[in-house]
Order: sequence, then structure tokens, then C-alpha cells
Amino acid sequence: MKTLEIRKGYSVQVDDEDFDRIRIFPWKILMLGKGSFYCGFSLKIAEKKYKKVWLQHMIVGNPSEGKRIYFKDKNPLNCTKANIEFLSYSEYGHMTHKKTEDKYLGVILEYIARIRVKNKLKVIGVFDSAREAALAYDLEAKKVYGDRAVLNFEEAEA
Repeated sequence: MKTLEIRKGYSVQVDDEDFDRIRIFPWKILMLGKGSFYCGFSLKIAEKKYKKVWLQHMIVGNPSEGKRIYFKDKNPLNCTKANIEFLSYSEYGHMTHKKTEDKYLGVILEYIARIRVKNKLKVIGVFDSAREAALAYDLEAKKVYGDRAVLNFEEAEA
């Protein structure tokens, strides 16, 4: 693994075999909405027309239709092949779902447990408490996503 130094003190990790091919481009950090950012640059393709070129796409290619790139360690500056994978939008949404302290994953309204599978919402059931609904969500998430399941509770509890 090599480190590519880019503007404003940022650096990106890439595999040794990709380093010489990508180091010649004018990489910088491109900020997107909601505080997310990626390594890329703008390529002029015509008068007043630019196309964004993303480092991760140069490394692993563009995702096929219905897929997107996911950084396993959640660090978009680690562009090694071992850290990048293609996920469906449903899987990506599951992997990047954020918990809040007062809310369980997959529980809405009066303790209805639900989960998104292949971009369709599946209702698991209606329960007597938020905790029961959250446990049911965890069981279903384990069935659907296996080891990648993002759970409300630790493995031992669920």
C-alpha cells in the first residue's frame, strides 16, 4: 500500500499496483452534501462543461446498474481494493444506517418492526414494546444480511 499526498494536507491510501497510474492526476477533496467527501477532480470535456472523475472509480471501475461503491472501513480516503466493494442500494442503506439514542433500527409508530430488502419494505410484525420490535428486526436483519447485519443489540442479547 502507498500513500498519495493530495492538496491541503490530505492523503489517500492506494494499492502499490495502482499508484503509478493514478498519481499523475490533479486529485483534490471534493465535498458533497451532508458532510461527505471523496477524492476526485473535475475534467473539462467542453466549453463550460465538466465531468467529475472519482479516484475510487479509477481503482475498481464504475458500479453496475443498481449498485454503488461502499468503503468497508467507512473512510473514502482508503482507496485500496480490499476496502472497496459494490453493494446494492438496499445493502448500502442498511450498512450506512445511523442509530439515534432514543430510537431502534427498523421500529416505527406503535412498535411496528420493518426492514428494507432488495429496495422493498418488508413488515416483520407488530409488537407490544419497542424492545420486542427491535429484537425481531435484529433476527430478520441477521437472516437477510448475515454477518453484515447492523443490529440494535449485541450478538449475545439478540
